Amino acid sequence: METYELEVSKMIKADTELVYRVLSDYQNEHPNILPKPYFSNVEVERGGVGAGTVVKVQMKVMGAVQHFRLTVSEPRPGREIREEDPEAGIKTIFTLEP
Repeated sequence: METYELEVSKMIKADTELVYRVLSDYQNEHPNILPKPYFSNVEVERGGVGAGTVVKVQMKVMGAVQHFRLTVSEPRPGREIREEDPEAGIKTIFTLEP
């Protein structure tokens, strides 16, 4: 299987703590920032905020609907959130710097 890596950076004029709260709240906030044409279903299976959260996501990828089960970790609390589905081989890392 081929491996692809994509990195995107964006300057956001907002308080780092506020952005982190939105990203880490999979129960209420995070689903609201996902692009609707691609993400059609987000279901919290366990937890809901931050590390230990497990969320099922339905995503349209290249015209096909894919299902992922993401486990959330916070290697650097307040600065980094990781979503991983080892079975699918995907990982998303959100890194925030003031």
